[in-house]
Amino acid sequence: MKRIYIAIAAAALLSACQAKAPAAPEDALSNGPPVAPPTKGWELIEGGPLRMSWREGDSDLSITCEEAKKTLRFDFSPAWELDGPHPLAKITLGDKTFDAPADPASVSADKYRPNYVLPANADTVTALMMATNAVIALPDNSQTREGATDAQGAFDMFATTCAQINGLR
Repeated sequence: MKRIYIAIAAAALLSACQAKAPAAPEDALSNGPPVAPPTKGWELIEGGPLRMSWREGDSDLSITCEEAKKTLRFDFSPAWELDGPHPLAKITLGDKTFDAPADPASVSADKYRPNYVLPANADTVTALMMATNAVIALPDNSQTREGATDAQGAFDMFATTCAQINGLR
């Protein structure tokens, strides 16, 4: 019986010593406009397929490398302001530019957020490995999306992992 009381007392003492949880943010309706998410650099996203993403405010650009499919997918928001999806985009990785077609399956799923695809081959993965930023643009350069320059090595880590999971040496 003493052991039970000692265990309860110890649990009560430990819970009293825990740091207080941070206060919940105030409701957006109560005190002005909602605060935009913090600016982030390029970061690897865990869970699901290998993905690297850049976000600033309400803009984002993501690159996905699917295991054993030898495909790089590029998507972004907000999508092109002009009339829906475009069949082709230019993707610039470092000093290399590639023509990337829109994936027809993604266009039928969400015509305002198509995925543009490149093969995950030696040329594209090497360009990705050497890059510090990614730019996606319409062929006439009338609209572009790009992240911030990465100095933390996210592109090299992403490309190295993509090469490994797709059997590129």
